[in-house]
Amino acid sequence: MPAFTMTPAVASRLARRSFTHDLRRGLSDGVATATQESFRIKFVVRFMLRII
Repeated sequence: MPAFTMTPAVASRLARRSFTHDLRRGLSDGVATATQESFRIKFVVRFMLRII
C-alpha cells in the first residue's frame, strides 16, 4: 500500500504534471530538431551555390 491515498485529485494533478513535462520536453526536442534541420538546409544550399 502506498503511504498516501491516491485520490482522484492527486491522481489528476500527477497526470497533469507528467503531461506538461512530456509536452515541454517534446516541444524542446522539436525546436532542437528544427534548428538542426535549418542549419543542415542552410549548409546544403551554401554547398550547392558553391558548386554552381
